[in-house]
Amino acid sequence: MRVALISDIHGNAFALAAVLEDIARRKVDATYNLGDHVSGPIAPAETAEMLLGLDAVSLRGNHDRVVMAGENMDKVDVIAAAAIDDSARSWLGTLAETASPEPDILLCHGTPSSDNTHWLQTKTQDKRFRPSSTAEIAQQVSGHTHALLCCGHSHVARVVELGDGRIVVNPGSVGRPAYTMADPASAERLSPDAGYAIATRTRSGWSATLLQIPYDHEAAALRAEQHGMAGWARHLREGWPR
Repeated sequence: MRVALISDIHGNAFALAAVLEDIARRKVDATYNLGDHVSGPIAPAETAEMLLGLDAVSLRGNHDRVVMAGENMDKVDVIAAAAIDDSARSWLGTLAETASPEPDILLCHGTPSSDNTHWLQTKTQDKRFRPSSTAEIAQQVSGHTHALLCCGHSHVARVVELGDGRIVVNPGSVGRPAYTMADPASAERLSPDAGYAIATRTRSGWSATLLQIPYDHEAAALRAEQHGMAGWARHLREGWPR
């Protein structure tokens, strides 16, 4: 079985189109979408329209939750809430926080118990991020026996083996990508290319490949600038130093 993992699109329809085209070429068995779909200063309505027609298991991310609640919204949430229509709102309202589409697969946005907690990265006292240790990561799956555990939220792509045959995969971000490498501590350069992952089940267990797909970064950056989001525009052109 081969599955595509996408996450953190953040309203970037340009990046999403490129990723979906690449997924179609690879002929996967399923696509799993881990949340934070429309909040962003690029193309929320277009992104929602694409996702409404997508055959995928989709989750609710923390930004999706905030948009639906209409409270404590960041500027990107306000932009998305104003742009999407009733059909998109209805779809967002149907999404679950976690899912298990196969007996050995668990999907979440942040961790299995929180959509706003980073799983494979840990925030330090100086508000920077470091890779979480294997022990820290394993603490979040107490009581879960799934062989493939999938998360998003941090925008940093990484695959971690837990030592018992299970793996935790963060596919990175489709719409606001961060580090080129799986381990940000060793990253020497950033990439603005759209990130996603392919996970493959064989007789020996699950493995995952992290992918980055070129797309029209400039078109996305110009949309961000039109909404007064210069920081987003810079990250879309250069990559996000998460």
